[in-house]
Amino acid sequence: MNLYLASSSKNIPATRAAMQKLRDAGHVITYDWTLDAENPDPNKAPGYFAARCIHGVEQADSLIFLHSEFPTAGAWWEFGYAYGLDRPIYGILGEGRMLNEFEPLIFLSARAVRHYQTIEILLKWAPWNNQTCIQEVEF
Repeated sequence: MNLYLASSSKNIPATRAAMQKLRDAGHVITYDWTLDAENPDPNKAPGYFAARCIHGVEQADSLIFLHSEFPTAGAWWEFGYAYGLDRPIYGILGEGRMLNEFEPLIFLSARAVRHYQTIEILLKWAPWNNQTCIQEVEF
């Protein structure tokens, strides 16, 4: 499955680890934005990075939103864009974290968004595996 992983640009180590777990499970990351975020090419136009992120979301079958304690306007924009494209969205809360710990945002409770504690739980119980998920956070 083609996946786009959105998170804060200050959350690069965790984002890379999650991307690797997804790749190891046979998924394709449509755009690894962590490479450009960490080492931006000064010869590229300012909109180059944004265009690549947009294209990555458009090419993805689903978006995975990796929550973090860092603010992230870009990842929320990608979240909204994927939502507008009618892509399934999976939120990764983090080990031991609950949805109510996060800033109350209406999109987090949208029916199209499913939340999991970890990438490992998502990989085991994601709808694309055709299994019933008992670990999913319900509202």
